[in-house]
Amino acid sequence: MNQKLINTIKITVFTLTFGAMIFIAIYYAEFFLSLRDLEVRQALRSDILSMGVEGWFYLLLIQLIQVFVAFLPSEPVELLMGMVYGTWGGLLIGLTGVFIGSIIAYYFAKIIGVPFFKLFIKKNYLEKYEFLKDEKKVAFGVFIVYFTVGTPSDVVTYLAPTLKIKPWKFFLISTISRIPKIITSTFIGHHFVEGNTTLSIIVFIITAMIGLISVLVYRFRNKKKSLLD
Repeated sequence: MNQKLINTIKITVFTLTFGAMIFIAIYYAEFFLSLRDLEVRQALRSDILSMGVEGWFYLLLIQLIQVFVAFLPSEPVELLMGMVYGTWGGLLIGLTGVFIGSIIAYYFAKIIGVPFFKLFIKKNYLEKYEFLKDEKKVAFGVFIVYFTVGTPSDVVTYLAPTLKIKPWKFFLISTISRIPKIITSTFIGHHFVEGNTTLSIIVFIITAMIGLISVLVYRFRNKKKSLLD
């Protein structure tokens, strides 16, 4: 593919995506700030719950979009699910969303072509996941990538068709391994809407520390491996 065309595609995609994100952030800034008020958070929960099954599907759709648009953060969505449906109800929606979303992203990448998605990923980023190419360790590697807090694991879903692992096995492992991440966020969301702000902050800090340690260990492992190679 012509390099000029590749650059044009990249610039267009990133401009549209980040433009949309900035617009949403500005347009809903007042609403986001209002969530500091306990009554507003509880009113939001009541509004979504009053929608019945429709509200459940709306949150599921948001989760699907987050998985499909891989670089969007999952935590805000999971916090919202926890606020509305509690720790376990939010976990159920989250797991359902990532399972279905992963299937859609996987086969979309397979149809469009993995090389197309590689255009938007830095080369050194792909090198970090070279261990996934090891056929004997690929299942464990997939588990680690999705289990580790702080890694942009949804991007790996678009590279999954190139891995030596059966699709159903990839979907199962990548979903189950996200349980700790999701349940932590839904737990925080549940207690946040109930007014237990202190507990939410404590759990958030602990999770952030675990995430930081996970990233540091992960980077140290890759750096050590590269030196040995």
